[in-house]
Amino acid sequence: MSEDGGAALPPFFHALATFSCKANRLYRVYLLPQEWVFVWAGKGGEGAAGALATARSGAPARGLGAALARVLDPTEQNLARLEKLDSTPFEAQIADHPLNLRLPVAGFTEARFCPRSDAHARLFSDHHHQARLFLRHRAVGKYRLGLQTVEETQLAMREVPRRLGALGVVVRLELAPPEREQPCGCVFCRRIREGA
Repeated sequence: MSEDGGAALPPFFHALATFSCKANRLYRVYLLPQEWVFVWAGKGGEGAAGALATARSGAPARGLGAALARVLDPTEQNLARLEKLDSTPFEAQIADHPLNLRLPVAGFTEARFCPRSDAHARLFSDHHHQARLFLRHRAVGKYRLGLQTVEETQLAMREVPRRLGALGVVVRLELAPPEREQPCGCVFCRRIREGA
């Protein structure tokens, strides 16, 4: 993988942690032998796709939809955060944000990989996910993660079963590793494509 200050980084993938009653969080998840470190990598884009779909629909609220889409879209801020993480030694990332998590590997009790879902994309504004990873950990309970790229999904589907399976955790794979990016087919993304 990439190198940081001469030392190889642990394997990692990016995932959007989605929640029903609080803001989504983009994480960079580092897979270390004894613990997994979830480093906050940015915000979710709750509502941005809906606002953009409204802006492109020709509806009377078009101008308001475009303005809302710009305000709600965290892309620029997230890119800046990822650039900062790329240039910061791993050890310095671990405690650099209050939303970071350190989860001992021994605390995981369940892992399940599921296919991408347009319903998940619409409900949680996770329009770019390529697969979903459901985790259960004794310290934090359930975590629902949207894996963000094909390559990172492949890495997670290879590394998570290997690491957790060695501890006796059953990891269910309900999909084959994706080979190409899958576009979002939710109602908002369809409207955006049709209005473009």
